[in-house]
Amino acid sequence: MSSGSLTVVVIRGSTIRVQATIKNYDEGVLDPASHVIKLLQPDGTQEGSDYTSPSKNSPGVYHQDLEIPETGEPGEWGVEWKVTADTKSSIERVRFKVVE
Repeated sequence: MSSGSLTVVVIRGSTIRVQATIKNYDEGVLDPASHVIKLLQPDGTQEGSDYTSPSKNSPGVYHQDLEIPETGEPGEWGVEWKVTADTKSSIERVRFKVVE
């Protein structure tokens, strides 16, 4: 089986859920000391405030629900998720398309 490109499309005014599995260098799950999650508009500016308390599903697995405003610009949005553990930080980013 093979697949082509996978595209996530979100309608303005919808809520999306992002989930992260946090692992250390040995691939073991890790509960970080802090999280900073940002929702980014198509122009790269931040929408709203930082999210710092995602829900914990299980050790090392977290999720955050993010609302795309009704007035949000259509285009390619992003989520930036930064975690810090033992004074070391890691950032992951994902992009998705928002439509009217």
